[in-house]
Amino acid sequence: MSGNRDRLRLSGVVNPKDIEAGNYVASSKVANARIEQAGTGMISDATTMGWLQRMFLSVLTF
Repeated sequence: MSGNRDRLRLSGVVNPKDIEAGNYVASSKVANARIEQAGTGMISDATTMGWLQRMFLSVLTF
Protein backbone atom coordinates (compact mmCIF):
# COMPACT_ATOMS: atom_id res chain seq x y z
CA MET A 1 0.00 0.00 0.00
CA SER A 2 1.24 3.47 -0.85
CA GLY A 3 4.75 2.26 -1.69
CA ASN A 4 5.31 0.54 1.66
CA ARG A 5 7.42 -2.58 1.91
CA ASP A 6 6.55 -4.92 4.76
CA ARG A 7 8.25 -8.04 6.04
CA LEU A 8 6.64 -10.62 8.30
CA ARG A 9 8.70 -13.16 10.20
CA LEU A 10 7.12 -16.18 11.85
CA SER A 11 9.16 -18.34 14.17
CA GLY A 12 8.30 -21.16 16.52
CA VAL A 13 8.73 -24.81 17.35
CA VAL A 14 7.38 -27.45 14.97
CA ASN A 15 7.25 -31.22 15.29
CA PRO A 16 8.98 -32.69 12.21
CA LYS A 17 6.02 -35.07 11.77
CA ASP A 18 3.73 -32.06 11.16
CA ILE A 19 5.68 -30.79 8.14
CA GLU A 20 3.71 -31.51 4.96
CA ALA A 21 4.90 -31.77 1.36
CA GLY A 22 6.42 -28.48 0.16
CA ASN A 23 7.50 -27.53 3.71
CA TYR A 24 3.98 -26.48 4.73
CA VAL A 25 2.96 -26.42 8.39
CA ALA A 26 -0.52 -25.57 9.68
CA SER A 27 -0.44 -22.53 11.95
CA SER A 28 -2.21 -24.53 14.66
CA LYS A 29 0.83 -26.86 14.76
CA VAL A 30 3.35 -24.12 15.66
CA ALA A 31 4.25 -23.95 19.36
CA ASN A 32 5.70 -20.81 20.99
CA ALA A 33 4.83 -18.81 17.89
CA ARG A 34 6.34 -15.36 17.52
CA ILE A 35 5.37 -12.95 14.76
CA GLU A 36 7.41 -9.87 13.89
CA GLN A 37 6.49 -7.15 11.43
CA ALA A 38 8.93 -4.64 9.99
CA GLY A 39 8.72 -2.36 7.04
CA THR A 40 9.68 0.82 5.31
CA GLY A 41 7.52 3.58 3.91
CA MET A 42 5.18 6.33 5.03
CA ILE A 43 3.08 4.16 7.37
CA SER A 44 6.06 2.66 9.18
CA ASP A 45 7.69 6.10 9.50
CA ALA A 46 4.50 7.52 11.03
CA THR A 47 4.23 4.73 13.61
CA THR A 48 7.87 4.82 14.69
CA MET A 49 8.46 6.38 18.09
CA GLY A 50 10.54 9.56 18.03
CA TRP A 51 13.68 10.07 20.08
CA LEU A 52 11.98 12.48 22.49
CA GLN A 53 9.15 10.07 23.19
CA ARG A 54 11.63 7.23 23.76
CA MET A 55 13.56 9.42 26.22
CA PHE A 56 10.41 10.27 28.22
CA LEU A 57 9.38 6.62 28.35
CA SER A 58 12.79 5.58 29.65
CA VAL A 59 12.96 8.36 32.28
CA LEU A 60 9.33 8.50 33.42
CA THR A 61 8.36 4.99 34.37
CA PHE A 62 4.92 5.29 35.92
